[in-house]
Amino acid sequence: MKHITCLQTIQFILGKLDNGNYGIFGISKINGEKMVTVDFGKDKEPKYLLDDAGKRLYYQKDNEYIHAYTYQ
Repeated sequence: MKHITCLQTIQFILGKLDNGNYGIFGISKINGEKMVTVDFGKDKEPKYLLDDAGKRLYYQKDNEYIHAYTYQ
């Protein structure tokens, strides 16, 4: 796993998920709980953007669609 970025109280990490797919997950820096998980499937080099102000993660899948995920 590699460190991606730190946004307020959540630390985001890109890596393999429990199901074997690639994804990003956010861990609370306050209590260590997993706050958000986004599954990128088999995409090893996902195109995504973390929006700190809007608390959103944008993910471009297959160069066609952009998915938006909200986190707290």
